[in-house]
Amino acid sequence: MIRRREFAAAAGGLCTMLALHPRAGFGQSGGQAGSGPYKLAVLASLTGPLSALGVPSKAAIELEVKRLNDAGGIAGRPIELVFGDDQSDPSKGVIAFKRLLDEKPVAMIGPNFSSTALGLIPLVEQARLPMLSMAAEDAQVQPGRKYVFMISLTSRLNAAAILSYLRSSSLRDVALLQDSGAYGRGGARLLTELAPQYNVRIIQTETFNLADTDMTPQLTKVRNNREVQAVIVWAAGAAPATVARQYRSLDLKPPLMLTGAQADPGFAKSAGAAAEGAPFPTARAVLHAFLPPGNGSRPLLDSFVAAYRQATRVDAHVFPAAAHVAVLLIAQALRAAPGGDPDALVTALESASFTGGNGEYRFAADAHSGMLPSSVAMAMWKDGRIVPAKPNCAGCFETVAGN
Repeated sequence: MIRRREFAAAAGGLCTMLALHPRAGFGQSGGQAGSGPYKLAVLASLTGPLSALGVPSKAAIELEVKRLNDAGGIAGRPIELVFGDDQSDPSKGVIAFKRLLDEKPVAMIGPNFSSTALGLIPLVEQARLPMLSMAAEDAQVQPGRKYVFMISLTSRLNAAAILSYLRSSSLRDVALLQDSGAYGRGGARLLTELAPQYNVRIIQTETFNLADTDMTPQLTKVRNNREVQAVIVWAAGAAPATVARQYRSLDLKPPLMLTGAQADPGFAKSAGAAAEGAPFPTARAVLHAFLPPGNGSRPLLDSFVAAYRQATRVDAHVFPAAAHVAVLLIAQALRAAPGGDPDALVTALESASFTGGNGEYRFAADAHSGMLPSSVAMAMWKDGRIVPAKPNCAGCFETVAGN
């Protein structure tokens, strides 16, 4: 049985949603002393526009922690989960984080919203709390940040894969539609930085807000630019599905490109037919059925995908798979650093060489975003499922015909 507490930031204060078990004792080093449970905080977007990322991540974490505890925990010590909801709002994420910090967790998984993650970093560093972020913005792991790690398909990997695909497709002049948050801004920055290496030019940029429901003004400007050969949508949450539907209704001709955030059944359901055929980068879990038997992620995924579907009645995708990786990495670090001293956990994470459901990870003191390019491939939605896209990106993992 998973032990857990759950908190959400509410207007005007904090709302305790669930409180089940008393706190474990703590040693003066910051680690959790004694033989009680290790507390693991989880901060995710459980409500709001990005709940399609946070809710599946929460389900995967609960699944993996239950399986870990059922197998005896970490040297006999179970994991106790403490949840916080940033409500897809960075300011509320700070409130929820501070409430989670009161519970004295040994580490934290999340958030999955880049704007929340970037806003929390000073607090995370001050608290000396190892954080495995599920958000994609690479700026989280700038030099000098000791306690922040990334386990997602990063914005840099997304950008490199998209640009590689464009180069292989002989598409040079590109329009970018980005959200106004940290994820969109970071994507724009990286695409601009990397594009010359791939002989690609960003010739037009349009911006929208996460909560916008009408992107026709931006799309009309793109349609009127006859030099545009392809369009990249860089956003998360509900907005990309809106863009895709309106893109189709305006009958834009250039091919539409997406990011790994759209490897989500919620996107496909909302976008409908407009989701079909738009390429995007993704990690190994999403193309589980197409991995060759010798792929190192295949055995883990054969177990995780089946267990996740049995628990949730939906298929796993990139966000629950990232959460699954985070739990396994935390467990590995706790085995290497019994007691959970924060600096010892950081050392263990920086030494981690790990194959998980989403791919291969190699961390180091100067490499806190550990996912390798071999964890990425190009995919697209076809007939309601994700299939490999061609051409693939350079250096990305290979796929075979699936079922």
